[in-house]
Amino acid sequence: MEEFTCEVLIVGTGPAGLSAGIYCARSNRDVIILDGKEISALARTKEIQNWPGEIDIAGEKLLEKFRGHAESYS
Repeated sequence: MEEFTCEVLIVGTGPAGLSAGIYCARSNRDVIILDGKEISALARTKEIQNWPGEIDIAGEKLLEKFRGHAESYS
């Protein structure tokens, strides 16, 4: 089994988990984000309306944006 060390371990890659990861990374914390699900509830959502910066967007597309933002700190 592979062993990892970090300052912050976040479980979940939904909006809250990715937001927490982004803020930790911005604060120069060593962070690992884990996701145990193959498909998140957000990815299965067909239409999200009035998310800040988006009038109407599919959940999968919004999740891609979240992940891209989070990965920009890796």
